[in-house]
Amino acid sequence: MADTLVFHHVGVITDELDAAVEFYRGLGYAPGPTYADDVQKLTIIFVEKAGSPLIELIRPLGDESPARDWIGRITAGAYHTAYTARDFDAAVGEMKKKRMKKVLGPVPAVAFGGKRVAFFWNTAVGLVELVES
Repeated sequence: MADTLVFHHVGVITDELDAAVEFYRGLGYAPGPTYADDVQKLTIIFVEKAGSPLIELIRPLGDESPARDWIGRITAGAYHTAYTARDFDAAVGEMKKKRMKKVLGPVPAVAFGGKRVAFFWNTAVGLVELVES
């Protein structure tokens, strides 16, 4: 699996999306379009800066969002690491073999043009997102 996954982004969760965008803008990041993800019940904005990791800013929409509990735990901050997978289905299978608990997906992601994403969790590494390439 090590040669099939490529680091893609870090997800940062916040209830203060506008303030987060302004913070990263002050660090030289440029915000992209805003996405409303009705499946995951999120508002998403990617911010990017040449030579720096891509950052996904995530705001849960309502109490039904799977991400809402994180706001209660950490208020704001790093939420997950994400990797693109050339063979998405095989990568999902490998995550299960590595004792990663699937917590969401696969589901289509509006922020990735409908490509599938899946989220996995374990206590050693936290939340990991797989993104279909």
